[in-house]
Amino acid sequence: MLFEFTKKSSETKLITIIWLTTITVYITSLPGNFVHDDVPAIIRNHDVSGITLKRWSLFNLFTNDYWGTPIANKASHKSYRPFTVLTFAFNASFTPRSLNAFFFHLTNIILHAFLTQLLFYTFKRFLPAIASLGLALHFAVHPVHTEAVSNCVGRAEILAAIFVLYAYQQKYSEKIIPKLMHFSFAILAMLCKETGITILGIVLVFYALRFGKLPETSRLVISGLIVIFRVVIFGQPEFQKQDNPASFHDDFLVRFITFCVISAKSLLSLIFPNCLVYDWQFGSIPLVESVSDERLVLLH
Repeated sequence: MLFEFTKKSSETKLITIIWLTTITVYITSLPGNFVHDDVPAIIRNHDVSGITLKRWSLFNLFTNDYWGTPIANKASHKSYRPFTVLTFAFNASFTPRSLNAFFFHLTNIILHAFLTQLLFYTFKRFLPAIASLGLALHFAVHPVHTEAVSNCVGRAEILAAIFVLYAYQQKYSEKIIPKLMHFSFAILAMLCKETGITILGIVLVFYALRFGKLPETSRLVISGLIVIFRVVIFGQPEFQKQDNPASFHDDFLVRFITFCVISAKSLLSLIFPNCLVYDWQFGSIPLVESVSDERLVLLH
């Protein structure tokens, strides 16, 4: 009994360290204002700002895309993230007269700290508590996460990651309740950001590697149906050249090499984050149009 109490007390101290560290690192973002995508996704989005104008509708929230455009509209970006938008509306309700970015930033910091705590628990299933703490703190303070935490709209990534970890906890169970929870959390992750759906494929791969066989048919079928539902019902976005210049270039080799350089820079930013960009578009990484381009060697 005493050992169990001591163990819980020690874990509480580790969690406290995680929260204090995360808040300390990101507290400087609290005075920040709305910038870049925050403007169309929050300020001009009536699914968010409408709550301050008494024109808010829960129905519209689930029929519009991330930017407040009806999902069926041809002009829609097809980014369907109603759960994320709902949290934005929750923040907007704190300032009924005009939107205040403070509460948006504060919520992002709290969510990032909670995500780090969940990550600590995930590591702790395989590693000692101290090692798990070290990895969790590394995640909490890694500079690359400023792109998600310090930008209000970056909350989509944080929320999706939270539900992905919850879905991961139920990954191998063949019991009906945990299995349903796995798919429910995967769907919630998808409703926060589209990439959350990848947890379904990740779990299928992990299952095959661990047991040397494919999962039961029901798991494959349900995973497939969720993917089909997302793609068929909501469709695929029509990107503009400014969103992804490389994909619009006529030369396949230029597209391929540029994508390789972008991938390499993304990986390098996890190891040596000397250059971060708040939004990877508008040609922030120029196209690689020559084999003599120094980035092919230096990745700079």
